Amino acid sequence: MFCPQCGTENEDDARFCSSCGSSLDAALKVLEAEGSEAEGVIAGASEQLKAAPSMSSKSVSEHQSASQDEGEDARRQRGFNAGAAAAALEGGPMGDAAASALGDKKKLIGIVAVVVVVIVAALLWFNLSGAGTLGQTTGTFKTAFETSDIARKGAASNDFVNETPYSVTSFECTDISKSSDYEVTAHVKAVVENESFKTEVTALATYIDGTKLPSGSTWASGIVDGYHFDITSTATTPKKGVDKDDVNIAQAFESTLSDDGITSTVTITETEQTWFVDAEFETVHTYRFIDDRWTHIDAETTAAYDYHDIEGTYLPKGNSEVTFTIRDLDSEKGTFVVDYTAAESNVIYDYNVAGTLNVDIIATAKSDYTSKAVKGTYEFKGTGTSSGGDGQASVEGTLVVTDSGEPALKIGDLSIDYTFDQGRHSGRSRSGMLFKQ
Repeated sequence: MFCPQCGTENEDDARFCSSCGSSLDAALKVLEAEGSEAEGVIAGASEQLKAAPSMSSKSVSEHQSASQDEGEDARRQRGFNAGAAAAALEGGPMGDAAASALGDKKKLIGIVAVVVVVIVAALLWFNLSGAGTLGQTTGTFKTAFETSDIARKGAASNDFVNETPYSVTSFECTDISKSSDYEVTAHVKAVVENESFKTEVTALATYIDGTKLPSGSTWASGIVDGYHFDITSTATTPKKGVDKDDVNIAQAFESTLSDDGITSTVTITETEQTWFVDAEFETVHTYRFIDDRWTHIDAETTAAYDYHDIEGTYLPKGNSEVTFTIRDLDSEKGTFVVDYTAAESNVIYDYNVAGTLNVDIIATAKSDYTSKAVKGTYEFKGTGTSSGGDGQASVEGTLVVTDSGEPALKIGDLSIDYTFDQGRHSGRSRSGMLFKQ
């Protein structure tokens, strides 16, 4: 220790100067204080360096911020101590020594501050660069994830949508850690989207450095270029309704997505025109998003019919044993009246009867699985009177267009009562085609 009075060098534990006899106590106290503080700062920095491999980027940032705040408090405290020491020594023979000691202290604190900044910067670089995790960072895992099957193909089925490219719109990688000399693991949360679907994905990511594998080891199943993503959960929501339905619908269409986010509907309007009806069919197809796929749930058709040109005379070809005359058509209700005659004379039957039938048209809209279009079937049924037998008659049939394009009534069953020899009663069932005249 140098004497602040005469400059003579003394032993470190000397109490008085060996040359001029001045007291060395005040200078010694200042130097001891500054030495203790510097040692504390250096010890803290050493602990930070030891913890470097396990510090995340976030913890480094938080520690750096705390160091800055702590440094400001320390600077204020050092300023107070230095002022107090200078005031205590002012005017005495120790004044110059105190000033010299405080100057040395400032230099020491400055050097320690630089060391801390370098250590924090090193910690930050160590974590962000992947130096402690075989070079793996959020960026390397994201690049690998973008080439994975789920990022390229998504999680949802494309049965009822047009396929469009997927992209990773959100990616978070946490807990990147080295689990062995050759393996690094991490937890991944990502969002994968295309025009139709948005999928939230969680996965356990694994990277294996093949150059560091133990002798005789082989790649684990599913590892591609060193990376593997074990999907732990997916949650897919539709962004719009269905695009196509090759099974149930032949024409192009637009769909809607309901407020519940999992129901899509398609409305198809079709028309049919024949010699006896103008029909319009409106079919609502309903789809539900279940288990990462659209499923066709239901198809409900409503129809409106405008009947026309049914009235007139109908006869079989080649004979006139049965005659139908249709009148009083109600185009909205689909009803009409038939005045008929039926005659037959042979060794078994001999009768000639007439009567009236009140007939209802029973229209049914059905999907044609070949054309995938809705078409109508038009059956009719009626009951009425007969001039023979018990006086009863009934009819069942279908309004049709023949293969040659002719308007016709296809009679499935015409049941009529008649009277034959000696007044006995019986019934006769007839069938066949009656063509409009």
